[in-house]
Amino acid sequence: MTASARTVSILFIPAVLVVGALVFVGACGMPLPTEPVNEVPDQSTDAAVDAPSVSAEPRALDPHFTPMTVRPALTNAGVVRDVLLAEYPALLRDAGIGGAPVVWIHIAITGEVDDARVFESSGFEALDRAALNVARAMKFTPAMNGDVVTDAWVQIPIRFAVVND
Repeated sequence: MTASARTVSILFIPAVLVVGALVFVGACGMPLPTEPVNEVPDQSTDAAVDAPSVSAEPRALDPHFTPMTVRPALTNAGVVRDVLLAEYPALLRDAGIGGAPVVWIHIAITGEVDDARVFESSGFEALDRAALNVARAMKFTPAMNGDVVTDAWVQIPIRFAVVND
């Protein structure tokens, strides 16, 4: 390989990554940052300092990146474990077949899951359906962006596996 061919291939990789990142950001529907955003909360009243406010923006129909400073935390892990065991398709479980579909879930400001969609299939439709049922059983603390309670889209892999003790 000549030096000029090596230089072209080395320069090509970063250019592809930059273009790919711009296409990804554009596909997500997120505007590119063009100016700094003032993230200092309005503290005109004492109540604004004491109690978090609630985001009143309507939920986007498609999953997208949600800015947040505090991530939602699962509050009902025991229930989710029970639902996961009940939803695991018996035919696949008995055959020792597992998988981990990746699911987009929308967490409302109440912490309830109000939408769930398969982002990446496990390869088995029955496991994908079971993962959606498990996701809908989840409950969370709400996400926060600064001092604002907000709804959020998050991606979660839901793993089905046979464990031999």
